Amino acid sequence: ASATHERKSKTHLIVKSDGRIMLKHNSFSEDIPLCIIFKAMGIESEQEMLQLICTSKDHMNLMVPSIRECMELEIHAQDQALEYC
Repeated sequence: ASATHERKSKTHLIVKSDGRIMLKHNSFSEDIPLCIIFKAMGIESEQEMLQLICTSKDHMNLMVPSIRECMELEIHAQDQALEYC
């Protein structure tokens, strides 16, 4: 959680029942898939994303539904991810 004298913000990672990892933030009206958040930050390669956050094969398997959703939404580049957000 982060706060300023003007307003507080909260950020949570949640796992949906179908396994997708989502970012929930009070400034977004909807939860954003974690894979899209990374692409919006300029990390467009799924391999680079996995290398940054996964320490085991089990962690990589947890990311599969999120990466699949990103592909289904056809979000491959930073500008597409920023438009989605």
